[in-house]
Amino acid sequence: MKGITNSITGFKGLEVPYRFIKHEKTSNQLAIFLPGEGYTNSRPLFHFTEDVFKNHNTDILEIDYQYKEKAYDDFSMEEICEAVQYDVKKVIESVLSEISYDQYYFVAKSLGTIGLNSIMNKPEFENAKIIWLTPLLVRDEVLEAMVQSQHISLSFMGTNDRNYVVPRYERMIQNPNILSSLIPQINHGMQYEADTLGSIDVLKKVIGDIEYFVKSTMIENK
Repeated sequence: MKGITNSITGFKGLEVPYRFIKHEKTSNQLAIFLPGEGYTNSRPLFHFTEDVFKNHNTDILEIDYQYKEKAYDDFSMEEICEAVQYDVKKVIESVLSEISYDQYYFVAKSLGTIGLNSIMNKPEFENAKIIWLTPLLVRDEVLEAMVQSQHISLSFMGTNDRNYVVPRYERMIQNPNILSSLIPQINHGMQYEADTLGSIDVLKKVIGDIEYFVKSTMIENK
């Protein structure tokens, strides 16, 4: 595989890095990774999910926005939300101006689910498959996007996640297109507060479910 690191000029003129990873064998599938504000593409959930896609000959686009950096210190939360929507669109438009795919996957966690909301309904992503990791259900735009989504999706959330609000979660799971897994006592980082081995078991289960989802929804590479 070959990784190309680049950047675009994003919200308010700040640079947004990204990494585009291509297989040597031509792929007709692209997985787009939208991390959280502090949960980067190198963290375990994303690292192992990327491995799942790489093992299925899928190209990878990692968007590495840097909202924890000093340049964003004066941004309000609403400005960060505006930035992630703008930046995600700009990176994806830049990459897909030169190449297109038959099938798309999105993997979004936390803040990344706000960025996903800004792009998921574009015509080219009509049949995209989505993996929602700890979606920000407390945000109206994320909740409504999930409630109304026609995309075949997989979702994971823990009962100790501050974004787990029972009435909102119950609205979301009414969407028959979303297969949702609610994990008791798991926090927003998708782990237990004081049980390292238990957290590893949860990670293994989540990655196993993602592997099954990807295999069952993936079109065959030609």
